[in-house]
Amino acid sequence: MINEQKNYYNKYLDSCINKNLCEQKEKINKEEDDYISEKTNSNSNEENQNKYINEINIFSPYFILDQNLSRNLQKKLKNDIQYTNQYFFPNLYQNYSKKDFFNLICDQFGNYLFQVLLEVLNDENLKIFLNLIKDNFYLIGINSFGTRVIQKFIIIIENKDIIYNYFNNILFHSIDKLILTSHGNHIIQKFIEKIPYPKNELIYNYILNNFILISTNKFGVCTIQKCLQISPEKIREKILDLFFNNIFILLSKQYGTYIFQYIIENENLDLKIKTIKYILPNLLNICKTKYSSNAIEKCLEYNCKEIHIMLLNKIIEKEENILELITNPFGNYIIQKALFVSDNQTYDFLLKVIGNHFHQIQKLSFGIKLLSKLMNNHHKLSIFINQQIIYK
Repeated sequence: MINEQKNYYNKYLDSCINKNLCEQKEKINKEEDDYISEKTNSNSNEENQNKYINEINIFSPYFILDQNLSRNLQKKLKNDIQYTNQYFFPNLYQNYSKKDFFNLICDQFGNYLFQVLLEVLNDENLKIFLNLIKDNFYLIGINSFGTRVIQKFIIIIENKDIIYNYFNNILFHSIDKLILTSHGNHIIQKFIEKIPYPKNELIYNYILNNFILISTNKFGVCTIQKCLQISPEKIREKILDLFFNNIFILLSKQYGTYIFQYIIENENLDLKIKTIKYILPNLLNICKTKYSSNAIEKCLEYNCKEIHIMLLNKIIEKEENILELITNPFGNYIIQKALFVSDNQTYDFLLKVIGNHFHQIQKLSFGIKLLSKLMNNHHKLSIFINQQIIYK
């Protein structure tokens, strides 16, 4: 009883403390908002806002990283390009080290200022900017905020050949790390999307030369899918050749199967059928391993009658095929999916084979659970098995 009272008292005390802290925080935030509103009131004219910006040290980290103050500065930078290029940016990089630049770019509010800044910088200043970030290029690229700035830079330099060549060299030396990270791979995707072929040929060559590494990586596979979407036909054909040459390796890997699934779901029917025909001779082995069986399940889930027929015909080619799959920890899921997409004749044949071997199936570690699920989902199988039990 005493412990319960202590617990109740402690919880009450905590709630009071939290309440007081919240009230204090709200009070401080209100005072800060009132101060900012007084200085940069949305109803005041633009001349007064610019006057306030000029009155204080705009190169203070607080000014650059504060959400409200930064927004007003962004407006000024956009509206006065000469001021931005001749005064603001030169003073900015003179006031900060490369490390400070990195911190500003990777800030949740600071990155927006730099995105605006890149839109109005002239070629000379863009090159200076690139020199300032090149030593930290990879670290900026893998940061959730920094990656936005680099992607913006790619859009800006699309038609600026001199700066593009310099940027391309820096990017190429970081591609091996960027392409395999959650935020970095978006930079590579943006580059192949915005920079036209053959100017982006170096990136494509790296992807082609490291196809397996990239295709079996959680983030790299997204870049391969992007290549299939937007690459010129010459590159696309090379990627597809690599896909078919390594299809069984890809199917054995968790993320490698995503390329297979992407083709089945998004490509034209001829390419889908070619892909299925390629794996048919080894279909049973593919169905019996974890990741590849998931890919075949996706094929049966996807609404394509031609694919269903090809896969089902191979499965029911021999009664032994069905038994081999239904008694496999991964293959049995293929049979379960097959029952839902097969025609009446194939459906009855599958149920008959399962029913004839139900004693063998129930001896498996997962057999009873599997039979219970099948009998619940397929009433015909339940009747067939019960008749066999009664007859015996």
